[in-house]
Amino acid sequence: MRPTDAIAAALDRLIQQGGSRNRLVLSSGPAWLAYTGARGDPAIRCEAAPSSHLPKERKLKAEQVHLLRQAGFASRPGSRGLGRDYRLGEGEDAHHPVKVADDAISLLAAVYGADPTAAVEIDERPGDRNTTENTALIDAIRVLSKSRDDASRQAMYRNVARGRFLLPIEADGAPRVFGDLTGWPVYGVFTDEPALERWDPRGTRYEVLHARQLFPRLARLPLGSLLINPDGQIGGELYRNEVEMLAAAIR
Repeated sequence: MRPTDAIAAALDRLIQQGGSRNRLVLSSGPAWLAYTGARGDPAIRCEAAPSSHLPKERKLKAEQVHLLRQAGFASRPGSRGLGRDYRLGEGEDAHHPVKVADDAISLLAAVYGADPTAAVEIDERPGDRNTTENTALIDAIRVLSKSRDDASRQAMYRNVARGRFLLPIEADGAPRVFGDLTGWPVYGVFTDEPALERWDPRGTRYEVLHARQLFPRLARLPLGSLLINPDGQIGGELYRNEVEMLAAAIR
């Protein structure tokens, strides 16, 4: 099977199989394109790797961004990079999977400098959309960012203690480290799937944990701080003393 045919078949499976949130990641070296779709829906979305996900020497220059825009990619609310929509099919207004696959191979080479003769890695991740939400917590964080008073901070703590979070994990189940604070690991959680996808459109392994499970677990680890929605539009940071306080209050 030709590489184009293999990619086209994977694209077709995005809308023919799986669940309500299927994912396909095409990558060549550090470059990638991430597609999402749902079984029974011909509409799919493609997110192109932004500079923040690329090595320093491979950051996108203005002319490379221009090539993406010429190919129909644009900024979208809730996304850090550029994306575009396709409608798979064979009709007049549809995009044939083989043409979308050809576009992908061309973009990886022209925009990201991928070797056109190298194999494109195909990573299929069928699944369903995660419905976790923390609307009250998001509202409390928004209020706290404006008022900065003790009543608003206590309201934020109460909503954190009631929340359910998406915790990115490594292959061995350990919480993923996002950085360090004065030599101590910094961890991160997300309030919902869109926030997680803003951080990394490729998707990532995670657990869904209620605060009463999450905070005692984190309090047992060496920890500098906990980020809520890292790189997100609305989020925050809890330091170790706050994590320990919440863990004690929840027990």
